[in-house]
Amino acid sequence: MSARLISLATVVATAVGATVLPLAGTALAADSAAAGKPLSYEVGAVTPAGPLTRGGASGTYTFTVKNGSDQAADFTGTVFGDSEGASPIAGSQVRFDVEELGATPATDAFAGQQDESFMGAFYPAAGKKGGAFSVPAHGALTWKVTVGLAADFPSNDGNLKLVVDAGNDVVANPRAGDVNFKASPAIEPGALDVWFGDGPEGVVRPGTPQDLGLYYEASGGGEFDSALATTLRVQEDGSGRLPHLAVDVRQGDRWVALPGGDDATEWELPRIDKGFDKADQVRSTRIRVRVLDLNGVQKDTKVLLRADVRLTAGNTYPFVGSEGTVVVGPAKTSGGGQPSASPSTTPSSGASATPSASASATVSATPSASATAADGSLANTGAGNGLSGAMAAAAALLAGGAALAWFGIRRRRSHS
Repeated sequence: MSARLISLATVVATAVGATVLPLAGTALAADSAAAGKPLSYEVGAVTPAGPLTRGGASGTYTFTVKNGSDQAADFTGTVFGDSEGASPIAGSQVRFDVEELGATPATDAFAGQQDESFMGAFYPAAGKKGGAFSVPAHGALTWKVTVGLAADFPSNDGNLKLVVDAGNDVVANPRAGDVNFKASPAIEPGALDVWFGDGPEGVVRPGTPQDLGLYYEASGGGEFDSALATTLRVQEDGSGRLPHLAVDVRQGDRWVALPGGDDATEWELPRIDKGFDKADQVRSTRIRVRVLDLNGVQKDTKVLLRADVRLTAGNTYPFVGSEGTVVVGPAKTSGGGQPSASPSTTPSSGASATPSASASATVSATPSASATAADGSLANTGAGNGLSGAMAAAAALLAGGAALAWFGIRRRRSHS
């Protein structure tokens, strides 16, 4: 027998208790074998029935894989976790223990974080990391699983959902392996919404910058336990050529240039302090885009902007983002064919090279997240169902028999 305590990475906390989908037994196994899917899941009741608590109470349940066919079948114990709350979860913020029962082979396990979600695996201790179990014909393997929350589990995350995925199309009832935990104290599920808006009003030209706003709004209970950092990027639109741009942010009554070279394509925006929550209403950062060098751009051209937000502590993978466009073009010419005079747009020489968090100001009225600017599409790339994408990619790795590696599938948790 072997068991190993491992650090998980994604959970949720909204109320009290844990729920498990009921499983059919022998009849389901026979039906699944006939349908070419020999395996089925069965999950026992979570005990004790109360909620998980941060740094305290945990829950234990049994997980069984049954094989209803006449031949042995492989099972890969890949586990995913996801949260209804606003914060991503670090691998150290959830406790996860797997122990084999009965005739099940000695089991080892590991876990880490997949993007902002938990991803772990349990596998035969005698085999390679991430390897598959062989479930005997008309037999079953059973494990005891214990789950708990670390003391620093995010305060704005709630219910914890664990999902087991075999990595291939052999399980007749894959959702029967899902286990939903609740935690105390309960919180209202929420999210972080991020969007561009309120500009730009024209074309960015040499000597003629344009500005727009980036807005942040938190919903649900709890608060962010670390500061929020934002990276602004200029992305290629497929033409193969990008103008060289500079970015300023508004601080009080002046513009402050963000650090970056002449060919910079990304900038760090001012951070939002730890403790940001829905009581802060909407936070905004005013951004101004200037042309340093057209770099061969000869006509008005759309340039994609992307803002990605991450925590500065814990799981620092970007977990929400927004996209928008600005239009960049050459200077307009006068009747004589010469460029028309343009006012100076150089930021104040007294401005600090590193903007402070004061560049983000609370506003009482802001554009909708779905607002579209006159000169470009401004879209909020909200959260989708990230577990399915993560499962598909993990399955490809595990099905090949290779040792599991942590890999990146970008997910965004903002809600449209």
